[in-house]
Amino acid sequence: MRQDDKKLGKITRWLVLGVVLLIAFFWVGWSEELEITEYRIASEKWQGSQGLTIVVASDLHSTMHGENQSLLITLSNKILISSF
Repeated sequence: MRQDDKKLGKITRWLVLGVVLLIAFFWVGWSEELEITEYRIASEKWQGSQGLTIVVASDLHSTMHGENQSLLITLSNKILISSF
């Protein structure tokens, strides 16, 4: 009986660990928050008011940010307009 209890305990621990890992995976993988990261690069080759703005939208699978992604488009436009 004791050996059966040990096996059951190990199986239970692995099951609990598996469930926790699955929950963590889905929590992180299906987050619908937008993350904005801004990088500023200085170079002697770019002087005066010259500048370059690049907006990269990635990892948007299975998420909606407003109707027809309107929030994403509005946010991208604000970033582009504010960079001038």
